[in-house]
Amino acid sequence: MSLPGPIALPEAQWTADYLSVPENLTLACQTNAALALQLLSERAQENTQTHIEQRRAEYETEAVRLQQETNKNITDLLLQLVNQQNNLTPRLPQSKSKIPDPVLYDGDATKLNNFVASLSNKIQHSIEYFPDETAKVSYAYSRLDNACQNRVRGHFRHLYEAGADVTITTFVQFTDILCYYFDDPARKQKADQKLFTLKQRGRSFYDFITEFEDTLADSSWVNQSQQLRPYLEQAVSSELQDVFLLIDAPTDYKGFVDFCRTKDSKIQQKRALRSTRQEYEQSRRPLLSTSSSTQTPAPRGPFPKPFTTLPPSKIFTPLAAADQVLVSRGGNVLDLDHTSQQKGPDGKLTQAAKDARYQLNRCLRCNKEGHIARNCDLPSRPRAFRASENDAGPKTLISSPPSYDQQLKD
Repeated sequence: MSLPGPIALPEAQWTADYLSVPENLTLACQTNAALALQLLSERAQENTQTHIEQRRAEYETEAVRLQQETNKNITDLLLQLVNQQNNLTPRLPQSKSKIPDPVLYDGDATKLNNFVASLSNKIQHSIEYFPDETAKVSYAYSRLDNACQNRVRGHFRHLYEAGADVTITTFVQFTDILCYYFDDPARKQKADQKLFTLKQRGRSFYDFITEFEDTLADSSWVNQSQQLRPYLEQAVSSELQDVFLLIDAPTDYKGFVDFCRTKDSKIQQKRALRSTRQEYEQSRRPLLSTSSSTQTPAPRGPFPKPFTTLPPSKIFTPLAAADQVLVSRGGNVLDLDHTSQQKGPDGKLTQAAKDARYQLNRCLRCNKEGHIARNCDLPSRPRAFRASENDAGPKTLISSPPSYDQQLKD
């Protein structure tokens, strides 16, 4: 702090602030100039040191800032160089492609569509291998065997003769050349003929519709699938046709196909369950035969004379025409199966149960398929009858196997 005016102080109280006032400095120089000069020198050194430290701190801060800016500029420059290098140098393909190469085409017309599809799939998923159309055509030409290459050699003269014009420049032109030389000219006519002769019959609807749509793709009806819906309804299995009598199927082609797939899957499950059940029953028949053969046979007696013809009451009455159609197609098999198990108050089968077993081609005794009552492995119940009163000898009970008429009664 500067003093307001000249003040005479003792030498012991002199400070740099005191001497900074010109009037005080004049008095001090008159009293002791050496001491005043020494105090001023020390103050100057302190100011100089403080200034140097401040400037040094500023220089260090500026140096750190410049270093950071320089590093950023260098990093940006390196990234630009890397990007330029990537743009100038094409990326090298991987050593192994994920999509395998198609098999060499041998000129078979039936394999042409699959070969073209494999080529397109390979090129689309390995674009780094084929940067332009020329590379695509060269690769596609290399997947032809020697016989096919010789056949289309006229369109690739530039590969054998210097200065020859390039006629095939795109992959689409290459596929057109393949179709011109190797495709079946009557492919559509054959597909149309096959399309209207396909039937599902005993196979699954999945296998049938796969072949149907594959044939449809080669036919002239490829864009008119909706018009084929009525024919497809007639080509499916009889089980599915029975379902159409109970449930209205969708009118559009896609909805109809989805509907048939859902219903046919349930039909196939029932078939598999029925087949498994029959195999299980057949595997147990030897066991039943063995167990029945070890039993002691009952005393045999005279057999009643079997009927040569069935009585009118036992003649089977056929079902109505509509019921026969449903039974032949499996429409009311479950109803008949339930009816075949009905018994009367006396514990015997009702006439409706017997008729149901006839319709299902089942045994009247065990209600199983594959045999009739006379060949059934189920042991028969011994039946006793009393001899005639006119016969001589003691009256005894004699067991005998049931007659054919008795089988019908059971």
